[in-house]
Amino acid sequence: MKKVTLFGGTFDPPHNGHIHMMLLLQELFGFDGIYIIPTNKNPLKDTKTPAEYRLEMCQRAFSPFPWCTLLDAEVRRGGVSYTIDTVDYLLEKDPEFKKAEKFFLLGEEAAYSVDQWKEVDRLISMVQPIVISRENFDAGRARSMPLHIFESIQKGWRKATPLGLSSTEIRVRCAKNLYIEHLVPSAVFSYIKNKHLYIKE
Repeated sequence: MKKVTLFGGTFDPPHNGHIHMMLLLQELFGFDGIYIIPTNKNPLKDTKTPAEYRLEMCQRAFSPFPWCTLLDAEVRRGGVSYTIDTVDYLLEKDPEFKKAEKFFLLGEEAAYSVDQWKEVDRLISMVQPIVISRENFDAGRARSMPLHIFESIQKGWRKATPLGLSSTEIRVRCAKNLYIEHLVPSAVFSYIKNKHLYIKE
């Protein structure tokens, strides 16, 4: 059975930390496919950069990796983006996804509050959450979660070393006219430069 995972985010912009995380996913889990999914609107934070720009940057960042598939479903759907809606979409539209062993990537902070996500019980019954973190799973911090969610997060937790990069840091550096070419793929850097993105952050 094939193994696939969802890798969602605002990707504003996609950077080398995202590439490193994608490679860690591939190396730690041996995924046959990784769906790169830019959000339309994150329920927890604003995204000012137009979705079509973020999609294009993701295409440029991840296209060298044949196991990555860029999915624009959340952007086309509009409104606030929820993982459960994207899973439902893929189950309906993508036979390969439906047949595969399914996972979704969670950020470390999100992992400790995933019990508040939309239809989380149904979500984790269909897709296994995974977390890649420098730290071990903190059972004490997660003790308020329902047991089945706690156990699912614990099962998918892997200790590894992500790059300490953030899209916010890159946008701030752009606004200050500081060098960023070492932080993003070259094709993304060219796009940011040509579109004059993040000059006023």
